[in-house]
Amino acid sequence: MAASVGCMIGLAGCAQPGKLHPSSSTSSSSAAGITDIATPIAARPGLKLAQLGTLKDLTSQELIGKFGKPDFLRHEETAEIWQYRSSACVLELFLYPSASGNLQVAHVTTHYRASVGGPPDQCVPFGGDVTAAS
Repeated sequence: MAASVGCMIGLAGCAQPGKLHPSSSTSSSSAAGITDIATPIAARPGLKLAQLGTLKDLTSQELIGKFGKPDFLRHEETAEIWQYRSSACVLELFLYPSASGNLQVAHVTTHYRASVGGPPDQCVPFGGDVTAAS
């Protein structure tokens, strides 16, 4: 019995809010406020780098209407971080409460999955054109 309680206490220390914990399911939520959600990439409209700015100020409902549910969702105190992913690129959207209380996109960025720390906004996660000049 004491060993069981010790194991439960030890495991509880692993789930820390604000930390990334990979999900074993494509539609699950962890104690850390992270959700992995699968949405088929083929169902999403094309996106060009020049269009990233048009995503700013969209509400969470508008994002879901445009791209479907995010592939990854992280809950912070008052914010959410949404990711739409392809095999090579990640679109990240940072949502914060607006004056009306609805979550709204405050920042948008993309990055290649393979180049951590590489230059931002050089790729698109689905469809579209990968050049900023388009």
